[in-house]
Amino acid sequence: MNAERKKKETEFGTVSYIEIQGNPRLFFLHGLGGRANNWLRLARALDAGYGIVMIDLPGHGNSTRNLPSWDIHEQVRALDGFLSDFPEEEKILVGNSYGGWIAARYALDCGRTRALILIDSAGSNQTLGEDSPERVKAFLDRVMSNYPHNDPAILGEILRINSLGVGKISEKEWKSISIPVSIIWGENDRIIPLENGKFLHSMIGGSRFRIIGGAGHTPHYTNPEEVASEIRDFVSLLLSS
Repeated sequence: MNAERKKKETEFGTVSYIEIQGNPRLFFLHGLGGRANNWLRLARALDAGYGIVMIDLPGHGNSTRNLPSWDIHEQVRALDGFLSDFPEEEKILVGNSYGGWIAARYALDCGRTRALILIDSAGSNQTLGEDSPERVKAFLDRVMSNYPHNDPAILGEILRINSLGVGKISEKEWKSISIPVSIIWGENDRIIPLENGKFLHSMIGGSRFRIIGGAGHTPHYTNPEEVASEIRDFVSLLLSS
């Protein structure tokens, strides 16, 4: 696996990403407080000739920290600017948690999406920012301990804006998604519980649903082989249709 760290200048600032050459190409969006490297275990497990682009979302990792706002819509605009130079007319997007919310909102607002793979995705659940101040602080402390490159002020602002419901995806919007969707969920997710995955599956007609036994909120990290198996099956069906 030859993974190369790159950067791209966009109208929104620098976007840092890790790329593995191959075909078809999949674009990976990490969760809140994470970075592109969160996907490396899954990338190694996939290793089947796929092109893989793992993005540091704005406000995270080595990407820009200067978006005009930290709401979901601004993240979608920044993602659209980043994706614009890649040749595929329609992209296959893979998102975990906050990254899944951005991926789904991108598909709804921008189109240009061939398929979605949503892993323990946010977007319709009660956000962490709506929780108690003590739990919010505990989350930020944990993230900063694991990823000290982050800016706690930016993460706090993202949580605050998310708590206002900006960009939340309604039932009507979930039901309107007609592209192929694979939903993957950790059985023991304590951040966005399994019932949320079942809800998304019931809303999105024709979606696939894979529960990863014993896994929590990041099954792509703890159970990469199982998640890779579902992605390979899903993409294989996608390419044969």
